[in-house]
Amino acid sequence: MVTLDSSEEGKTVLDDDGREVGVVVEVERGRAYVDPDPSMLDEIGSRFGVSNADEDTFPIEADDVRAVTDEEIHLTEWTDPNV
Repeated sequence: MVTLDSSEEGKTVLDDDGREVGVVVEVERGRAYVDPDPSMLDEIGSRFGVSNADEDTFPIEADDVRAVTDEEIHLTEWTDPNV
């Protein structure tokens, strides 16, 4: 299991297809907050259940992470728990 902490701040976040979705700007209580790539904002909002596309960041949980490297966070395939 992956543990998210402040050392993840500044890392690039990639979706399960290897596309860049944003950068981690803060980690708080094991949850990383990602500043999205503007071109990916609408897709991220729908995939991660973000209801307000005007928000500056979106959260990811450790369960959403497949792997962490020195420079990147790779997400697992996302399944919206609200569906």
